[in-house]
Amino acid sequence: MSNDRITMSEIARRLGVTLSAVSNWRRRHPSFPPAEYVDGQELFKISEIANWLDGRKISKKDLKPWELPGATFGARFSSAMGAEPASDDAIGVGLWKELIRFRGTEDVAVYADLVLGLLYLAISDERRWNEIEPAEPRQRMVLVEQAAMEHVPVLDDLHRALRVFLDDAADEARLTAIFGLIDRARQSGLGVEIFDVLLNRFAAIEGRRDASVYTPSTVVRLLVEMVDPAPGTSVFDPCCGYGGFLVAVAQHIAAGGRRALDASFTGHVLSRRAASMAQMNLKLHGVPAELEQRADTIFRAEGLFASGRFSIVLSNPPFDMREPPWSSVRQLHGRYGPLPKNRTNFAWLQYIVSSLAANGRAAVVMPGGTLFRGGAEQKVRARMIDDGIVEAIIALPAQLFSSTGIPVTVWLLTHPKEQRRGELLLIDASDLGHMISRTQRILSREDRSRIVGTIASWRAGDAYRDVPGFAASVAVQRIREQDYVLIPARYVGTRATLDTQLKSVRQLRDDLDQLDRRAAQVDEEADRQLDWIQTWIR
Repeated sequence: MSNDRITMSEIARRLGVTLSAVSNWRRRHPSFPPAEYVDGQELFKISEIANWLDGRKISKKDLKPWELPGATFGARFSSAMGAEPASDDAIGVGLWKELIRFRGTEDVAVYADLVLGLLYLAISDERRWNEIEPAEPRQRMVLVEQAAMEHVPVLDDLHRALRVFLDDAADEARLTAIFGLIDRARQSGLGVEIFDVLLNRFAAIEGRRDASVYTPSTVVRLLVEMVDPAPGTSVFDPCCGYGGFLVAVAQHIAAGGRRALDASFTGHVLSRRAASMAQMNLKLHGVPAELEQRADTIFRAEGLFASGRFSIVLSNPPFDMREPPWSSVRQLHGRYGPLPKNRTNFAWLQYIVSSLAANGRAAVVMPGGTLFRGGAEQKVRARMIDDGIVEAIIALPAQLFSSTGIPVTVWLLTHPKEQRRGELLLIDASDLGHMISRTQRILSREDRSRIVGTIASWRAGDAYRDVPGFAASVAVQRIREQDYVLIPARYVGTRATLDTQLKSVRQLRDDLDQLDRRAAQVDEEADRQLDWIQTWIR
């Protein structure tokens, strides 16, 4: 038998179904792949069979213990043939749909605490989980409570979420179903990948709860690739949310065949719950991070001055974060000037710069307003530019974030000693990406490569060339002449293109007037012809 062909009986064996089931598919579905006869034997192309089976979902009653809701016979067949598994997101789609069915009216944050806490427990403590899952419902709850206490403070919120669900006796059946789904995720062998998918989906729904900001995975990867962390790197996120940037740095280092554990990871969180989620995420990925609940440090007495000990800083802090009730500062003071308490974006940027060690580099997500606002923000922006710490600005497209549709920018910053010949790189990437839903856009691997490749070429120097409409290396003096406005479209050529478009609009208006006159002439001629025809008919 050929390596790329398979018999019908072997298809049935690989799928764990009867030969008659496969025969029925072939008889009832004209789309079933055709057979070829080789040496008198009926054979089917493996690739064609796999593609056809991808469209056939396995019924819930026929799922194997390790298969997730929504799994297809194609996935089972490919697994049996030793093929690569589906993408993480595709793997978690069916499970997500099933889990959401059991949410009921519970607050999404409480439900996330329950589901993610149970999944973390199932993956990280197999001994405990093997006691919990087969137990009777009430005993199961007791065992989970005991396990949560053993994993304090990581599973503090699981303990609280269980209390909410146990208030109603009818929730017993719902919890049993949820436990069953979690166990399937564990047995699939893809528990960590599924945790990632569910964490991202819950975070996207929750939005900016507790001021923690969810950063889409494509944006996280883009920023990590921009700074290209190496082994030995000390990484810091001053407002790390659920730890996405720290995990991504570890994965980036490991993907290069290097030891991620050679780097050090530090994160500040805004709330106890964010700390719990971040700890679960980091522990499951084997990232030993130091976490502190002090992401509101910009409102503390020490102001915007940090230790200056990190070689890489990555962050997506809350835009114009609200002042905590306990704060007594009158202004936000930093190296480049004071700011009003309700304007925290440049406070974050100043704090991040002060966190950089010599030769350090930072990538920070900021709102578009930071590029052009006046007043105190303009003064701080001007001083940062003049001091040479702003390396590049990248304008990203709108609709990348579920919590806001506005376009954002990325600020690439360097330690004050690291300057580049009095120039900044400005990239207008606002046209990149593609829509995956009516409201959501993502950046493809090719989009990220284009941005990162342009930055790398500019840093290298000799091979870099400006790309009209996309990228330009701009002298600081020219930016001064523009009142320190950093909107990339003003410098890369998009503005000139827009002016051309405006001129063509005026020309189109003239053309439209001519067409109107021509249309009137045609109408007159049509009326004349119709009158002649009617006369001829009579």
